[in-house]
Amino acid sequence: MRRFIVPGLALLLLSVAMDASSVEAGQYFVDSFDGPSLSPNLVDVDGTYRLGGGNLRNTGSRNYVRTFAADYILQDFVADLTYSVTTGGGPAGMFFGMGPGTKNSNFFDEPLQAVFFLDYAGDWPFFQGVDVRQWPDAGSQLLAENYYFSSGLINQGGFARARIVKIGDSMTFSADLRFDGVQFRPQFQTTIDLSAQTPYLNATNSRLFFGSGSSPTTFHEFSITAVPEPNALVLALVGLLTTAGRLIVRRSN
Repeated sequence: MRRFIVPGLALLLLSVAMDASSVEAGQYFVDSFDGPSLSPNLVDVDGTYRLGGGNLRNTGSRNYVRTFAADYILQDFVADLTYSVTTGGGPAGMFFGMGPGTKNSNFFDEPLQAVFFLDYAGDWPFFQGVDVRQWPDAGSQLLAENYYFSSGLINQGGFARARIVKIGDSMTFSADLRFDGVQFRPQFQTTIDLSAQTPYLNATNSRLFFGSGSSPTTFHEFSITAVPEPNALVLALVGLLTTAGRLIVRRSN
């Protein structure tokens, strides 16, 4: 029986290590939008989003769905948003980022005090392509220093997936505008330094959010996954090696 102790303990310790950064309820979850209501970890701020057929769509003006948890600036995570836009019928656009999930009434209700990814379909006459940018406050101008990435990449419709990876002060935005539902193959990637470029984000206003206007934008799935802390894995391995050493000493005696 003793020969099973070390492998069993290894599995237990590694399981604890993998879960060490996700012990707080509601930080990490998946919502496939196939239930009668949104995940309790999400908030439809203005009550304009509707579920149906495994999809989520906005029926009002530009509004946002945001996480209940507001301290993602302290977490390391991977957040994925799967969505689709259909050209025609209005400004098919999608916003996805970190901030309070509130609106800048001075600029078309874009996300305020936030850093975010923006995807507009190719038939919108005023802007086409994808951006990563921020609105530090309502008085900010749309200046070059508020753009981190601007591209002529055009979403021609169909499924797409946007991804945010945050580790420490580093936040990386990427997107696959031709997502096949299986493998993520991003056409762009850009990384920003949160401490240097978004000092307005803190442990009370750093929610994850996404949204659109009343347009042909459909959301299919949203997920947030923890990135295991290296220290937790190290501690687990140290514990495993210590226990294995003790068992070897006992056997030799």
